[in-house]
Amino acid sequence: MPSVPCSPRYGRAGRSATRSRRSIATRAGRARTASRSTRGSARTCASAVRSCGPSRARCASAAPSPSGRPGPRWPFRRAASTSSRRGSRRSPSTAKKISGSTSSPTSGWCTASSSFGAIVRQKGIKLVAENRRARHDYHLLDRYEAGLVLVGTEVKSLREGRANLARAYADVRDGEVWLVGAHISTYDQGNIANHDPDRDRKLLLHSREIASLYGKVRERGLTLVPTRLYFKDGRAKVELALARGKERRDKRRDIARREADRQIERALKSRR
Repeated sequence: MPSVPCSPRYGRAGRSATRSRRSIATRAGRARTASRSTRGSARTCASAVRSCGPSRARCASAAPSPSGRPGPRWPFRRAASTSSRRGSRRSPSTAKKISGSTSSPTSGWCTASSSFGAIVRQKGIKLVAENRRARHDYHLLDRYEAGLVLVGTEVKSLREGRANLARAYADVRDGEVWLVGAHISTYDQGNIANHDPDRDRKLLLHSREIASLYGKVRERGLTLVPTRLYFKDGRAKVELALARGKERRDKRRDIARREADRQIERALKSRR
């Protein structure tokens, strides 16, 4: 029987040869793809450098990735957005409009005058009561912010705005400052342990501030007048002012000055 020559298509040798040829072709194709992507990324990077300068250009490395995939399509760094995902998504213009809008009394914002001249808007402050008569009866000098020792029913009444500082003043006793004459109405839903509406209430100040106030009150003949009662970040605060009493002529002069200012404002508005 004649012998049949061995063909590469038959047998184990033929199959292994076919697999080797296929693997060689696959590797060659991957090499060509990687070289093309490398040339494309290099051209993109060069054009970016020419157009935008070296400071703004950004491209991937010229070396191909281990998987043979092309580099990133975007050679430039994307501009940062105006809002983050975790924070607020409003634009800056919208935030300005919201902060300047008129808020309700229960929103935690209030319009208060710290210098009684210019009205400012402060965040986290809820005004409870203001002693408007203090400006009429006294020359207000230095101001201090003091904490206030209260009981539970007093805090609830203050949150409802039921307080009056018209006849109140502060007194220094034995190294402590007390608020005298401030009226805080009783809480309607309180029980038998409701508070006394006109009791003396202790104010919280630093020891050096108390010493300074004591010296000024005794030596210079000044008076401590509460000007405002408000909540600041959920805590009751009192604004104290060192005040000097006005004479009758001073009060008349102030009234005349206010009337003149009002007339000037009216004249300016009419011209507009």
